[in-house]
Amino acid sequence: MVYLLAIASLQAISVSMSSAQGADAAAQQAGQVAQMRSLERFDVALSPGGNVTVTNVGLIPSRVSLLLVQGRNSSQVVQVQQPIPVGGSAVIETGAASPSAVAVVTSLGDVFESSGGRAAPGLLGVQTLEVGVGGPGVDAQVYQNPSDPSRFFLAEGSDVQEFSSSTGAAGWAFDAGVGEVTDVLPLTGGGVYASDGYYGDQFTSALFYLSPAGAPTADYTMRLLRLFTTVEVQYPNNGQAPYPVGSQPVQKGGDSLYAYYDGWFLSSAGLSPTTVPSDSYNLEASDAGQFYLYETSNNPGGFGCTYPRGNLVTVFAYSAGSQGVQERWSAPLYLDACDEYPNQVVAASAGSGVLVSLFSQTYWSQPTYYGGPYPGSNPFLAVLSSSSGAVLRSGTLDSNGYTSAATDGAEVYLAIPSSDEVEVLGATGAGGGTFYDVGIPASYLLWEDGYLFAVSSDQVNVYTQSMSLVRSLDFAPYSFYSLSNSKPLEPQMAQPSFLVLNSTSYLALLRNSTGFGTLVEGSY
Repeated sequence: MVYLLAIASLQAISVSMSSAQGADAAAQQAGQVAQMRSLERFDVALSPGGNVTVTNVGLIPSRVSLLLVQGRNSSQVVQVQQPIPVGGSAVIETGAASPSAVAVVTSLGDVFESSGGRAAPGLLGVQTLEVGVGGPGVDAQVYQNPSDPSRFFLAEGSDVQEFSSSTGAAGWAFDAGVGEVTDVLPLTGGGVYASDGYYGDQFTSALFYLSPAGAPTADYTMRLLRLFTTVEVQYPNNGQAPYPVGSQPVQKGGDSLYAYYDGWFLSSAGLSPTTVPSDSYNLEASDAGQFYLYETSNNPGGFGCTYPRGNLVTVFAYSAGSQGVQERWSAPLYLDACDEYPNQVVAASAGSGVLVSLFSQTYWSQPTYYGGPYPGSNPFLAVLSSSSGAVLRSGTLDSNGYTSAATDGAEVYLAIPSSDEVEVLGATGAGGGTFYDVGIPASYLLWEDGYLFAVSSDQVNVYTQSMSLVRSLDFAPYSFYSLSNSKPLEPQMAQPSFLVLNSTSYLALLRNSTGFGTLVEGSY
């Protein structure tokens, strides 16, 4: 009996040791599988006929094991054994006439979706247009065509692609070959100007004119950065800067017929005969017919103040035509505070007959330079008539921390993300505004199609003019695709990628933790 018990004990110890070794091997194998899964990436495109195109954009060869096909009223599993090499693609039949979504499951257990499942709960009517956008080290951004809401553009690295917002279908594509696309400026006639930079000497940019069919018909060598601006080089009594000055990206914008790039005005016919000095004037905003520029003037005359009503900012309205650039009006603004630091635009918005400008009252923190430091104050708000330049409202605001402005012509909406608030003021008159808690740090505001969109990094709240909440679009755990490869000098690439397409639908460029993005269209 003792012998039998001893044998049983030895067998139990042997089984235990064997199990431990097996567990270690299983853990090691699981780690290897997880590492391989991190290198696996598919693009999945669903065609109207029911077929799905699977493209291997990862770093390892992969095998499709099965498809999960979602129809309008049913779903099914399709068994597949399809190897796809790196860079290769395969067209696979789903067996469904018009599936609404397809998920591809690989032999390693990864799942890649064509539509549907990438949207967080609460997002209804979402259609995925493209998956796998961008990636680590690749910038991506979407651009709207204000004169043609049926079109928008996706910039991804050095590539620009046109889309139809009515069908979600991709149109033409243009690849600059090197660098990063820094802006897409559409014109009414259907053509666009696309700027491409961050290559070579890092100060040169190529500006391409693309026809309505996406064909490059002209290109110009432009600056990518400007070394000095009026804000950087104006110092009291012709003094030198007490700190190193840096470079800024050139300024860009567009109206219906012209694109503005670094002081140049360009139409479908090319460069306008005249320009404006881009290192003296700063671009605020543009609307369908005009560009709004400003210059600052702060000459305190030593320790006094030349302008008793504060620093001077002059706003100009320009329009461009076949005869060149013409100044339509100019308006002087005195900003109530007098110090030795030039004022800059914090936020601006043009539309519905008004120009809204929010100017900084910066705290100038050099303690031993010309009697400083100078105390800062809240930003200065000016609302001008876009037709005449008449001042409709002006004065220092009763808060700070603003990052964005929007207007419907009657009201001005200002974002204060640090306190999760939006301040609403009348576009004319005086007096304080009303503060609304929007529940999210909305750093960007849009007024489109009768609604205010308060945009944060992972949620958008939709409001009526009276700030009644219509709907919340919660994109968590995804966030808006933004700057990913250390280019802080290009603010156009850092804006949240959210566009209002029309009165019922929006477009968002989302990304996951790997840096890859998903382009989705939904309804609000």
